[in-house]
Amino acid sequence: MTLSYKALFLGMGYLFYLLYEVVTDYRTNHQHFLLDMAPNILAVPISVGALVLIHRRMKMQECVLVGVGTICYEFLQIYIPERTFDPLDIVGSVIGIMLVLPFAMLINKLIPQTQTEAESDTS
Repeated sequence: MTLSYKALFLGMGYLFYLLYEVVTDYRTNHQHFLLDMAPNILAVPISVGALVLIHRRMKMQECVLVGVGTICYEFLQIYIPERTFDPLDIVGSVIGIMLVLPFAMLINKLIPQTQTEAESDTS
């Protein structure tokens, strides 16, 4: 049985999404600065997991770019009246980048480039 590259990334994204749902529910009754950063920490792995649907193979640079995009969005919140800028959200996004990279490296190591290309040819 061979592992599917997209299935592993989607599974990673879904796992982090489920964790996001649990943390979001837990945050309603508890206060802690890590709980406040949790949505930003989990946004990067969830986004990378979803992006593999439209992209053949996620390189490390692309995973980092997703994280940089979330950081840029945090800075844009300075100019969005309905949003608030919080430096801890930027820290959370950086932690999210550091969290997703080992998963992406492991998946890229488990599934060789040639198998990924073969998967995309059959779909």
